[in-house]
Amino acid sequence: MRRSLVIAVLLAAWCVDAAFAQQSPVRNSRSFRPVQRADVDPDLWRVLEDWSEKSTGFRRLEGQVLRRTYDTTFAVEQVVRGYFYYEAPDKGRLDLDTVKINQKMLAARQKKGAKVRRKNGEPFKLETGLSEKWVCDGQRIINIEVDSKSAEVHKLPEELQGRNIMNGPLPFLFGLPPLRAANRFTLNLIRLPSEQSPFAILKAQPKRPDDASSWQEAEVILDTRTGLPAHVRLLRPSGKQEDVYSFSSLRVNRPGGRIFEFFGRDPFRVDLRDYQVNLADRDRGAPAERPVERNSSPIDPVVPDLVGMSHEDAEAALKRLGITRKQIRKLRGNPAGDPDDVYRVQRQRPEPGEPIDAEIRVALYLWTKA
Repeated sequence: MRRSLVIAVLLAAWCVDAAFAQQSPVRNSRSFRPVQRADVDPDLWRVLEDWSEKSTGFRRLEGQVLRRTYDTTFAVEQVVRGYFYYEAPDKGRLDLDTVKINQKMLAARQKKGAKVRRKNGEPFKLETGLSEKWVCDGQRIINIEVDSKSAEVHKLPEELQGRNIMNGPLPFLFGLPPLRAANRFTLNLIRLPSEQSPFAILKAQPKRPDDASSWQEAEVILDTRTGLPAHVRLLRPSGKQEDVYSFSSLRVNRPGGRIFEFFGRDPFRVDLRDYQVNLADRDRGAPAERPVERNSSPIDPVVPDLVGMSHEDAEAALKRLGITRKQIRKLRGNPAGDPDDVYRVQRQRPEPGEPIDAEIRVALYLWTKA
């Protein structure tokens, strides 16, 4: 399974994308003229240079992170919060936990001026995401899904071990040298820092295919006083989902301290004795292609008609099409007039016939007890 998580702080998430890239570094077959310093806007160059210089001294970095995922297809906003820890040159850990949605949070979304996403002015439906953990010990990436008690272990390719990890998508947390950044991304300086506000805003589009497979646009709000990002927004390739990461309580080069309160004496050692573990190392090749149901097109599989099926059968049919449990939501429908209809699919989103892609999410509305 390929996970297209998109956060540069999270060594683990980024390394999974890179670990499933081609066997050799991806290169553009078109003729390519390297960007020179003269090609870069002077103001942008100064911001990139300062960011890179400040990042050079980072050996440890830890802090709190809040992730909001916006899905424009279903008008849903999912929120999780957690703690991350990075240790040079190539170790990292992130724990994300569910968030209890309370009435105060819901009421704040209805206030005048509150951020909205729907065309009619109404806020997205707010719900919590699932608990998950990412651990990179320098040689392996371990993705742990807490609710399902499952874990997936990926071997980190040699070219991404050690300090070469900077060749991965890490620069949104740690600034790359300016020329390397300009050759890897199409960069625009949206806002310069000033005496009134020390925050610079940069926008980036990927030039490399391996980056473009994970995201199509990134926006970084950078605190130029510290060289640390306050927010990172990443738009996924489909254009229908985006992840917004907000960082707080950041600590640089802090020895020991609070990190052990969160992760124990060894942050990169995890106990998987009670988990179902799937080994997916690079030597075994990329994961198998998604299976499709009989009589459906192997090129363009579509969402089947699930109405009237039991929720177990509907979920099994979706899984046969490669749609994972995390991409399926079961929601309360109307009270059933017939007791035999309870927990069967009343309606679904998207409608039958919708093409299936890697970003798809399916909502099943189930008849409930009267």
